[in-house]
Amino acid sequence: MEEFARLVALMASLRGDQGCPWDKKQTEKAFRTFLLEEVYEVIDAIEQEDHAALKEELGDLLFHIVFISQICKEKGLFEIGDVITSAYTKMYNRHPHVFRRGEAEGPSEAPTGYPPVGEASPLEGAKQTPEIDSHGLAYGNLSSEHGEREGEAPVASPPEGATQAPEIEVRWEELKRAEKTDYTGVSSVPRILPALLRSYVVSKRAARIGFDWVTAEGIYEKIAEEIGELKEAEKVGDTDLIEEEVGDLLFTVANLSRFHNIDPEAALRRALDKFVRRFAYIEKSADLRNPDLKAMDDLWNEVKDMEKRGK
Repeated sequence: MEEFARLVALMASLRGDQGCPWDKKQTEKAFRTFLLEEVYEVIDAIEQEDHAALKEELGDLLFHIVFISQICKEKGLFEIGDVITSAYTKMYNRHPHVFRRGEAEGPSEAPTGYPPVGEASPLEGAKQTPEIDSHGLAYGNLSSEHGEREGEAPVASPPEGATQAPEIEVRWEELKRAEKTDYTGVSSVPRILPALLRSYVVSKRAARIGFDWVTAEGIYEKIAEEIGELKEAEKVGDTDLIEEEVGDLLFTVANLSRFHNIDPEAALRRALDKFVRRFAYIEKSADLRNPDLKAMDDLWNEVKDMEKRGK
């Protein structure tokens, strides 16, 4: 794309001899915080359904990727074209059920330019509407060309031999293991992820190989067990043990969230937004110089009731 080439050229100029002093002194490590900030701004725009902001934030994130690639190009490591080729080849290899039906499904070199831009879907008479979770896992449904309302059963049937959603997730993991000799499943989940999100990803990978509760009831029993252990730790007064038990309880709750296909990060953000909204009402209405717990509790129940009535 001409626009993308212009962005790459602009980045090269910013890092060039006559470029910007700030841009010229940056290194890959400088982007550790920048990237986290940009990703969370993208997530916020998605959750706010603010598509103007989403367009801007995606542009900022793309610029950071181009920026880091330019730094690496100057070091003779790789350039943005290599990044794109790597992503293309990886996604091609991980979707044999789309691009190589009836052929060997092991990793291979994706043919240049395949599939051509504008080519019709391999599924004639249906369009693919894959859902992508927050960790990049594709598990698709099929809808008719005209589509149904969300939650209704799809009317189009997949072609004979087409891979279904559960098999796709399992195959995805198998292909990742084949691509990376050092791939270790749960051990490869980055430790830098927020702990709640890491809990979700780790438990999801463990569940794919069968290490999971059969029903949600088993998780509720585990939560009760962890609460009991936490209370025992409190009786002992061992701070380290209390911390450990709180962690076990949080991890189990994250498993419950994952069991229901709910992202715990999103659920907690929603709960926090609700708390902040309601507490702001208390701050606005209560006498904060002489705080009264009962009065604040009454205000909390008042705003809860207002929200339920849609006010």
